[in-house]
Amino acid sequence: MPRRSSIVATHRDDGCYDNRRRCGENPAPLLSGAFDRGEVSWSALREITRVAEEETQEAWLEFSKSKSVRRVKAEVSDALKKGRNIPRR
Repeated sequence: MPRRSSIVATHRDDGCYDNRRRCGENPAPLLSGAFDRGEVSWSALREITRVAEEETQEAWLEFSKSKSVRRVKAEVSDALKKGRNIPRR
């Protein structure tokens, strides 16, 4: 399991595998903070980083807090398929 202080967007298409080390910044500060505080699991975070953008992190975080990882994964897949960057309500 990765260290909590090195959250990465592992599935992003922007060429940054490890956004803190390779790109020099953390593109998901809200998600990283939530993970550091234990509010979101690594598995859910891994899925969310496939679709969340800086301005949609909060919506994804709120969605994931009340859902199972399986549900988060399904929502991310649906969002990617339909071109959405926010979860459905």
